[in-house]
Amino acid sequence: MPAQTDGTWGNLQAWPIIGIHSVVMDDGRVLTFGTDNKGMQGGQFIYDIYNPVTGEHETLTNTTTTDIFCSAAMIIPGEDKILIAGGDGRPDGKPNTGVNDVNILDMKTGELYAAPDGDMVNQRWYPTMVSLDNGQMIMLGGSDSAGRHMATPEIYTYGEGWKPLTGATDANLGVSGHYPRAFLDTDGKVVYFATGGGGNGQIEVMSLDPSGNGSVTQIGTLPFYAAWDNPAVQYDSGKILIQDTGSGLWSMDISGGGVSFEKVGDMGAERNWSNMTTLADGTVLINGGSARGNTEAAANHTAMIWDPKDNSLTTTVDEASSRLYHSTSVLLNDGTILSAGGGAAGFAEKNYLDAQAYKPSYLYDDNGNLADRPVVEIAPSEVHAGSAYNIRVDDGADVARITMVKNGASTHAFNMGTGFVEVPFKAGSGDNITVYTPTVEQGLSSGSWMMFVWDKNGVPSIAPNIDVQPSNVPLAEDPENILVNGSFEVPNPTDKMTTVNQMEGWTSSNGRFEIHGDKNIDANATHGHTALGLDGASGAVSQTVDTVRGQTYDLSFTYETEAMGANIWKIGLEVLWNDEIIATLKPDNGDVGSYDFKVVGTGGDDKLTFQATKDTNLLLGGLVDNVVLKSDGTDPVPMPDPVDPDPVDPDPVDPDPVDPDPVDPDPVDPANLLTNGSFETSEEVTNWETHSSLTGWQSSRNNFELWQDGYEGIAATDGKTALEIDSERGVISQSVATQENKTYDLTFDYEVRTGHSDRAGMDILWNGSVVQTVKPGHSDPGSYSVTVVGTGGNDELSFRASDGTHPSIGGLLDNVVLKEGASAPVDPDPVDPDPVDPDPVDPDPVDPDPVDPDPVDPTNPVNEVNDIATETQWVTGTADKDVFVINGQSKDYGWGPTEDGTGTVVWGPTGFDILKDFEEIRFDDLSVPLTSEDGSYQDVAGVTQYLTGTTDNDRFVIDGKASDFGWGPTNDGTGVVVWGASGFDILHGFESLEFSDMSVPLTTGSGQVQDIAGVTQYLTGTEGQDSFKIDGNAADYNWGATEDGAGVVVWSGNDFDILYDFEELAFNDQSVAIDQLA
Repeated sequence: MPAQTDGTWGNLQAWPIIGIHSVVMDDGRVLTFGTDNKGMQGGQFIYDIYNPVTGEHETLTNTTTTDIFCSAAMIIPGEDKILIAGGDGRPDGKPNTGVNDVNILDMKTGELYAAPDGDMVNQRWYPTMVSLDNGQMIMLGGSDSAGRHMATPEIYTYGEGWKPLTGATDANLGVSGHYPRAFLDTDGKVVYFATGGGGNGQIEVMSLDPSGNGSVTQIGTLPFYAAWDNPAVQYDSGKILIQDTGSGLWSMDISGGGVSFEKVGDMGAERNWSNMTTLADGTVLINGGSARGNTEAAANHTAMIWDPKDNSLTTTVDEASSRLYHSTSVLLNDGTILSAGGGAAGFAEKNYLDAQAYKPSYLYDDNGNLADRPVVEIAPSEVHAGSAYNIRVDDGADVARITMVKNGASTHAFNMGTGFVEVPFKAGSGDNITVYTPTVEQGLSSGSWMMFVWDKNGVPSIAPNIDVQPSNVPLAEDPENILVNGSFEVPNPTDKMTTVNQMEGWTSSNGRFEIHGDKNIDANATHGHTALGLDGASGAVSQTVDTVRGQTYDLSFTYETEAMGANIWKIGLEVLWNDEIIATLKPDNGDVGSYDFKVVGTGGDDKLTFQATKDTNLLLGGLVDNVVLKSDGTDPVPMPDPVDPDPVDPDPVDPDPVDPDPVDPDPVDPANLLTNGSFETSEEVTNWETHSSLTGWQSSRNNFELWQDGYEGIAATDGKTALEIDSERGVISQSVATQENKTYDLTFDYEVRTGHSDRAGMDILWNGSVVQTVKPGHSDPGSYSVTVVGTGGNDELSFRASDGTHPSIGGLLDNVVLKEGASAPVDPDPVDPDPVDPDPVDPDPVDPDPVDPDPVDPTNPVNEVNDIATETQWVTGTADKDVFVINGQSKDYGWGPTEDGTGTVVWGPTGFDILKDFEEIRFDDLSVPLTSEDGSYQDVAGVTQYLTGTTDNDRFVIDGKASDFGWGPTNDGTGVVVWGASGFDILHGFESLEFSDMSVPLTTGSGQVQDIAGVTQYLTGTEGQDSFKIDGNAADYNWGATEDGAGVVVWSGNDFDILYDFEELAFNDQSVAIDQLA
């Protein structure tokens, strides 16, 4: 049979024991145990650790007093340990009965020892183990030393021990408790069924909630009969393949909170004691088994593969040995399957001290030869579910698929440990791949997983093992990383964005750090729980490290922008080494990117700095995480010592120590009436910095942005710094004493940042009146002058950004000088040639505006401004109705308030525009009002609207029924998000939602909100007493804390509501204080 369609079995290998138990360890080796070296039943003698890469066995002596034969064994999530619980009473003279012994195998050392945190509460032989996402372990079923089946499960916490779940006692397990088939579902509960009928002869499907003392609920009944010799395996998130007592195959789906069944195949004959193994591609291998009990005569050596995509069954090649009772099968990291054991039982006809590996067809090319495989060069050893991380492969362009399979733990026709998930990913720069790990709800529970990267020919890599850590366990730092806290972790992290004043290992130029929790909007903490946010207002974040002189270091980190889609906000990151920029990053999308650079140590305290690029938005920025700096392993390169050209001169950098500032031979113009016209500070400015004060000057926003000479090509024309004038910095001013009616000459230098000459301009004001506006239209520095007249008091000189200047991209002002003019004082009373005319400048005082003889056109009070594609426009309305006209469909654009709330930003495929005092946006397909006199705003289906109310009664009108929509608070709690089948909208300052069938208030003066039957409401209360009124009796409802612990969920049947900051639930028959719910 061709290998490319049927796969192949390798040579039969001798095995030191019968592999009754097989557990794949977190490094790919395999633990097997269950007999001695002659195949005699009993695990009190030896155990074996097999290395599939080298083919070597390490057979070790069991020095504990426990016969671990017919126990349960599985990796403890978050630990490098295997928990082995229960076993056989043979050493006590009671074979085939239970013990409560608990042992632990250290996967690093191979040592097996008694668990220091104690034994189980109950004795268990033939039990089942399930690992929970929080790292705890559940034990179900089994029988005690008297042969009684155990009805009460118990829970294990590493380092603490065992606790019985008395609230989850199940009488059916008390009847048929041997190796119940149990699985972790997608909401953290354990779904199981006994391997035999209970008192009513049916096999019930139960859901076990492990919280508290536990509880158990029946959620269904098997539509077929299953016994302990029928295999089962989880093959996808919430989906299990089960063989019935005949030849049928069934899929059990537990992903929706309930359970459903579908018959998916028929094998043509029974396969008692066969094994099921989930393969790297999500198919299931069924091998071994017998059509009659455990007999050799009816043993089936031909393996089959079931494909869940089409429920097909494909026959493969024959296995050499029979695999019957006490055989096992597990998937290995190279994508092959290890099939071992069988025998060591009174009704077994043969003992099999051997094993054989199956190579599936996906390992072969079209010619039947072993295919070239993709190679995963770098992958993390630990991740959290629901996070993103980066890997590097040998050919990033050839990656077509990524899957993860949980390490198996197989015994008695049941693989307790395995699972399977498809993994989203995105190709990055070079051969880097960003991997987006599924969440717990999507099937990625904590534990050790194998990650297979598939090429476009359908061939998988050898899988690295990745430990998915419990959510409450921090990820380990790279021991070679010389940085402290490269993952920007903080105490008590939240899922949202927050700011802190201190962070271990790092300093901030403005004394604050913006931290994004892993679940904040679409943020991805690529290592740990948090990432560092850097936007235009964040300043510089740096860390000083001690390096080896001449040593080359590898610097790596991840970076993603907060913006969705194209990087229209020009978000970027600068990376500096010893204050020199070594990289500027401006990703064109919001995906996580992995970046690598080389730096060289100076042998002192070197400084690594991250800061947003100058044009990065002040609120939207990027996220940095997983920063690693470590030696590249090469020898240090000799570096010359710094040479002092003049050892007599104590400061060789300054060739003339007598002059304190050799750069400026005449730093102060004595005739200048202004103080600090060159905007200098006592401390040297690095690149650009913001200061709350500046000698001689005032800022209307207490914010001065200073630029270092030479930074990004900007020249400080006097001294070492220049001052940026943009609309975010407000008005910069200085008062100066003048003589009445005397003229003064004002001169200054002004330069627009490269590439932004169309975005910047500056107004010069004297005593609040504009005397000059400068808009160079180019990026070259220029010198300007204007004459002003003194009042004889303290006159005020001011500079501000002119209309249309970008909020954070302006021009650089420097060398401001105000001197007495050469001309005589102005005559305060010039001769009026026409004293009858009070204003000789205006020959016709009757016309108030001679420039425009008819300024108002009563027939057309509408001002239309056309969008210019690919150009950013800053436009202010001038008419009664200003309309922005866009040549495009509304669905291709978005709009919402500007950051300061005074205007509207419109964005689309070619960029964005800023509008102020506009009343309407007109697209080709519809017009959208930006204001409403009566407070009524119409929902536009398929378009995301960001609206801010302006009246006391702002209403959002939706053409649909309330039951088809959902609504709740925005992430920052300041607004409301409304969503439905066609998209979502964001509302601020709105009082109600108007549906076609009802009106829903968003605020209530009384503090009481009415429940709407059949509609899920997400509500946030006011600062006062808030009550949720429900038209029903309390006995018909349930309520409890939300997952984040910050709110309350109220439910009845399938209907539920989420409440935050509410104080009371008001039912018809009673009121319940929410602060009593805990």
